Formats: sequence, C-alpha cells, structure tokens
Amino acid sequence: MVENNSLICDKVFFDQALEIRFWLVAVFGSAVAVLSLVSNISFVASFFHRTRSSWLYLVILGFCDLIYDLGFLINKPVTISYNRWQDLLLKNVVLSYIIADWTLLQTIYVTSVLLILCTVFEQFCIAKSCRLAHYIKNNRKSIVFICFGVAMASHGSMLWEFQVVRNSKCIGAFNEYNVLGTAFMMTYGHIFEYLRPFMQFGPPFLALVILIGLFLTKHGAKVYGPVRQSDVDAEVKHKFKNPCSRRRGQSCFAYLSSIPYRLACIRSFCRWFRKVHSFLYRSKRSHERDSTSCFGLSTLDLLPVRAKTSTQY
Repeated sequence: MVENNSLICDKVFFDQALEIRFWLVAVFGSAVAVLSLVSNISFVASFFHRTRSSWLYLVILGFCDLIYDLGFLINKPVTISYNRWQDLLLKNVVLSYIIADWTLLQTIYVTSVLLILCTVFEQFCIAKSCRLAHYIKNNRKSIVFICFGVAMASHGSMLWEFQVVRNSKCIGAFNEYNVLGTAFMMTYGHIFEYLRPFMQFGPPFLALVILIGLFLTKHGAKVYGPVRQSDVDAEVKHKFKNPCSRRRGQSCFAYLSSIPYRLACIRSFCRWFRKVHSFLYRSKRSHERDSTSCFGLSTLDLLPVRAKTSTQY
C-alpha cells in the first residue's frame, strides 16, 4: 500500500503489449509525424499562393494535416510515456489539455475528409459538364467554412462531454486525476453515437464512389464520345456568351468531328459492296456464309474499317 492507504501497489509490472506499443507509437509514430509535419509545412508554403484555384482544398488539407501531426505528438506518445514510466507529473500536464486536444483532432479529421469529398465532387461536376461546377468554383472559400462548421457541429461538443475529476481517496497517487463523462454525455450521447461514425467514414466512401464514377466518365469520353470533352470545355469555360451561338458552335464542332467517322463508314460500305459483287458473280466466299446476314457475308465483313484487323488487303 501507498501512504494514503489506497490499494494501489507501489510496484506495477507492465506487460509486453505496452512495451511494444511504446516503441510503435511513441518512437516510430513520432518520427513519422515529424516527417509528415515537415512535408506539410513545405507543401503549404509552396502552394499557398494558389488558393484561388482548385489547390485551395489541398492547401487547407495540408494545413489540417499539419495541425493533426502536432496534436498527435502532444497526445499519443506522451500518454503512452507516462503510462510506461508511471510519471504523475507528466500525467497531470497531459490531463490539463487532453480534452481540447481530442476535440481538435476529431474536428480536423472530419474537416479533412469533407475537403477530400468536395475536391472529388468538383472534378466530377467539371467532367460531367454540370452547371453546378461554375458555382462551386466561385464559392470554394465558403465551402471550406461550411466543412469546418459541419465538423464543429458534429465533434465540437466533446469539450462538454468529458471532464477531469479528482479522486479524493487517491491524493498523491497515480490515479488522483481521471477523465470521466459528464451529464451532457449521458443525456445526448446517443445522438452523437450514430452521427460521428457516419461523419468519419461516410465522406471517404462517397469520395471513393465519385472518384470511380469520374474515372469511368473520363474513360467513356475518350473512347466512346469524342465530342463530349468539347461540350465540357464549352460549358465550363463559357466560350460562347450567347446560348444560340454556343449551340451552333457545338453543333458545328460535332459535325466536323464526325467527318472522319463518316468517311470511314463510306469506305466500309464500298468495301462491303465489292465483297457482295464478288460473291454474286464468282462465289469465292461461300464457306464464310453467316445465317444472320442477308447477303451471305460473315459478321466480320459488316464491321467498320477500324474494327477489322485480320482481313485488311
């Protein structure tokens, strides 16, 4: 027993898990956090002048990551260190700011995932030629403040959900001060129980879904719709101020873009006609007769010229 007649033994033996956690979190994690801190400082300093473009989200994201690294360094390694060494003074210092640090880290994390979602959604709107893209581009700073406000609304109440309580029976011992839940948490904790997991894991999942749709849209625009990218550029950059002239310009561009395909179709039709003529008068391709063809040609002969690779002559 200790001097205050508590049931805490003077010699506390720690298992191997705490030792491994100390080396992984306090040593290795701190080194990674310092490297991330330096890289984020250099990134924010390099691209801070591009905050008027789409880089605004990434610069704010780097700044949030910088704050998260600082919060990690003063939270996790120090907490594991005073548990490993049973340092009472270090524990009391950590408990003086631990609740504010928890709130800040969770708020910064939710802000970061919302910024990632906004970045992906903006690129998706631009790729889909959505009229919402122009509005998003002109209100990026407002969107950043909205993301921070949503994060504060979901995790800002953590300041009132926890409190540091002093145990009068353990004065001078290691467990003299502890963090416990407040009456506010007991009353409204069930509301945040479902809201906070959604705010933490919902935006990354939605960003992943939108990112997959963005890849598919760009792939489809390159392979199946050569005119689609021109429509996107005409809508986003507002090349034509008059709607009628914009439609005429898009129609002319669409017609000019389809000229090579029209020539290829004409060439394919000529080749098909020569094959029909050769079949009717010479009967050299009777073994390639297809039941789905009206003229006895194979399905390969009815394809366009670009799709045929093995029957070129």
